[in-house]
Amino acid sequence: MNVQQMLSHCQAPIDLAFGDLKLKSNILFLLLGRIFKKKILAAPMFKKNSMTEPSFVRTGDYDFEKTKAELLSKVRRFASEGTASIKIEKHPFFGKMTYEEWDNLHWKHLNHHLKQFGV
Repeated sequence: MNVQQMLSHCQAPIDLAFGDLKLKSNILFLLLGRIFKKKILAAPMFKKNSMTEPSFVRTGDYDFEKTKAELLSKVRRFASEGTASIKIEKHPFFGKMTYEEWDNLHWKHLNHHLKQFGV
């Protein structure tokens, strides 16, 4: 993954919270997600080579400035709108999540990838 792909990839979980990206869930994922949710949220950061939702993988070409601006806009919207920004009732893997849990998850995800690229 290059930096442009990372910037696009980091938008996917935010789009999920906004209700702009729809993912199908299944019972197995929800059961596993509930088991891992507390562990992931309690960890200080994501582990290297953590699982990735296949639809979050980016392989195309992206304009750096445009993709960066889109990500920054979404992060600002999430922060400014707070709980109102979350449009889905249940995360497809972790189940019901509070705004604080969404915030924690987004922060860890962004931090993981920004550190990955030395930002």
